[in-house]
Amino acid sequence: QQIEEKLADGFNCIKLKIGAIDFNKELELLQFIRSHFSPEEIEIRVDANGAFSSIEALNKLNQLNQFQLHSIEQPIKKGQIEKMAELCKQTPFSIALDEELIGVFLFEEKEKLLQEIQPHYIILKPSFVGGFRGTQEWITLAEKYNIGWWITSALESKLVTWACIANGHENIYPKENRKLVQRIEETGLVFSELAPAVKAEREYFQTRNRCIAALSDALLVVESAAKGGALVTANFANDFNKEVFALPGRANDAYSRGCNNLIRQQKAHLITSAEELCLLMNWQLDSKATQLVIPELSVEETKVFNLLRRENPLDLDVLKLKFEGENLALHLLKLELKGVVRCLPGNKIELA
Repeated sequence: QQIEEKLADGFNCIKLKIGAIDFNKELELLQFIRSHFSPEEIEIRVDANGAFSSIEALNKLNQLNQFQLHSIEQPIKKGQIEKMAELCKQTPFSIALDEELIGVFLFEEKEKLLQEIQPHYIILKPSFVGGFRGTQEWITLAEKYNIGWWITSALESKLVTWACIANGHENIYPKENRKLVQRIEETGLVFSELAPAVKAEREYFQTRNRCIAALSDALLVVESAAKGGALVTANFANDFNKEVFALPGRANDAYSRGCNNLIRQQKAHLITSAEELCLLMNWQLDSKATQLVIPELSVEETKVFNLLRRENPLDLDVLKLKFEGENLALHLLKLELKGVVRCLPGNKIELA
């Protein structure tokens, strides 16, 4: 029913996490979906999050191939370059790199990684791969070596996105971003202090940066050259007595100089992780469940949800023991499709 509703909404692709529950159960779930929906009706992508060992991976890919999948993301853990390259040569269907890209920032290192592994696809998350510049480098290399790619973002999660623009709402700049603005406005907010008909001008971008600094509880600069808009925003934030943080980078990286300078000039706190940011800002990490916008759940799905609210994440074996009902795997699939839960490596389930 959930898949039929998504089809009616215009969707034709679903992605399922695998490797977190019993593999035979996952095969049964895929068989259930394929028995009702053909590859022409629904494209299925799976994401293993590195859950398979290098020894068993090829055998599991051969078993998955019967369901005519589009691709699998990160079948084995990152860092196993030779084994991943071998797997990409032997796999019966396409492999996409995901976590493998995170932490690779130098252009030469990116090219070397793609040359050695030769994946079929790469998945780009701008906030994890060096922002827009880093993402563009990956795209340039992917197209050079005939590797497919796609981008995912916070818009595909349950997080609310706010965007401040340097023009009026009637003159979105660039024009190609109009659809992006519409997507953000579906669940978030796009705002400007300029009148609706005002067109983008160079001086308005600093106005936008001032608004961002004023409305933020804290500002984190992930990447910046020695000069740039991020540093302008950081200066505004300091003027407003906001907390400013910066992620340090390599001394010889041109796009880390801004961050390194902020730290050296004591205009920003050095930070290396999201957990560190939450600790310094005294943000609570255990409030995830209370912030969820919960869709309509069945009685059995509600039982699973309540178990995870009490203990999150939860080991799958423990969940099986505590769940009073049948077809737990099917209920977990439905909850994942609804965006309520997600599967983690190591047979763990958590609220999304």
